Amino acid sequence: MINTLKKVKDILNSEGTILSLYENDEKSLYLCLLLENNIGYVYFPVNELNFEKYLKGKITLNEVYNLSKDFIVKFKSKGRVKSYFKEDLSDKLVLGGEIYTNLPNDLK
Repeated sequence: MINTLKKVKDILNSEGTILSLYENDEKSLYLCLLLENNIGYVYFPVNELNFEKYLKGKITLNEVYNLSKDFIVKFKSKGRVKSYFKEDLSDKLVLGGEIYTNLPNDLK
């Protein structure tokens, strides 16, 4: 699944990608988010409304992640892809508790 996603743009970056927006062939949106200690990235679907709420500072990345419709997420590290229960990675999201509008501009 994640090998067929196309990157739309980086949302957060600091000497490497922290958060990126992707889409599949059906134009469904996915976020790719760095996990703590650079252990890899988690990929999960996001609807436009929740993504817009995040960009406007109404909800955190943790909330976007938890509102994702899937219970299983994809984890990618060193070229390998694994499936995890969403809850197993929820405490490892980089900047998960932060509000987008409060982040420094050099990350955006």
